[in-house]
Amino acid sequence: MTYQTFTIPPNDSQFLESRVFQVTEVARWFNLPPHKIKDLTRSTFSNIESSQIEYVTDSIRPWLVRWEQVIGWKLLTENERRNIFAEFIIEGLLRGDIQTRFTAYAIARANGFMTADEVRARENMNPTEDGSGKIYNIPLNWTNAANLLLPPEEPEDEPFEEPDEGEEGDEEENALMLDIEKRGYNDITVRSVRLRRKIGKRSKVDFLKLLKG
Repeated sequence: MTYQTFTIPPNDSQFLESRVFQVTEVARWFNLPPHKIKDLTRSTFSNIESSQIEYVTDSIRPWLVRWEQVIGWKLLTENERRNIFAEFIIEGLLRGDIQTRFTAYAIARANGFMTADEVRARENMNPTEDGSGKIYNIPLNWTNAANLLLPPEEPEDEPFEEPDEGEEGDEEENALMLDIEKRGYNDITVRSVRLRRKIGKRSKVDFLKLLKG
């Protein structure tokens, strides 16, 4: 047995390079990313998702817009076009991996612009049976900026409610409160009498001096 190496002649090597160039030309001609025609030369795990989004927005979406316009032009009357329109739903083609999707759903739910049922619909799941999935969540620390300019509301005084006749309470507590009220009334009365005696028939100036002194 003899060992013999196999090499590609330079001419054949140039021919293979031209074949790679032809694949790129075909992708460019049809406005496709190279990985759609199985050219993964420059594809990585990080940029393949971006290439997929580019394929939807730049390759598919322009044709879908044309079809939507033709459908509205040829299949709908002028009156129908006021309320009916054709639209292709392409959100399913733009879905990322499961971690990216669920992170986006969590942000949408926390900020209150998606409900649980809307999230479940995007994941091809049925809505909640008890209807709780229709509720929008709003963070507690969120407020309307216009409310910050309004003056604070003054607390309302609670009306004094007199006890109903015949209402039984703590007799000892009621007696104590009555005694305090009587003492306060007697103290005010005594002070009023003393003040009147001091004032007597004095003038207003003497009265003010008495208050200051």
